[in-house]
Amino acid sequence: MNNPRLFRYSRQREKILAFLKDSKDHPSADEIYGKMKEHFPSISLGTVYRNLGVLHEQGHVNRIIHAEGPDRFDADMYAHSHFYCEKCGMIYDIESDSKAIPTGKLLNGHRINKQTTSYYGICDTCLKKSH
Repeated sequence: MNNPRLFRYSRQREKILAFLKDSKDHPSADEIYGKMKEHFPSISLGTVYRNLGVLHEQGHVNRIIHAEGPDRFDADMYAHSHFYCEKCGMIYDIESDSKAIPTGKLLNGHRINKQTTSYYGICDTCLKKSH
């Protein structure tokens, strides 16, 4: 984001960001699209993807790469860790004891701009279902 582009205001983009800020389950673009259809019946999936790209480029949302499925989106921009359930595919925010390196700090001569920590396993809901 060294040279952020300017984008004109969009009610659709504003609604997508508001939805993501209220959402804690890291929805996919398809899930966001389904929700936005309720507010903007003529919205296209391409419009949702473009707006997610703009929000990501502007630093308002994180794109979470999900190895087992579609990318997910998160508007919680504070440093936090994610837990991926290998059974149901849900992604959860979790508190972690991993050592955070402050943004802008040098590590082995490299400047840190962002840090993520991910954990993989079986969530408590799936564990309860298996007993």
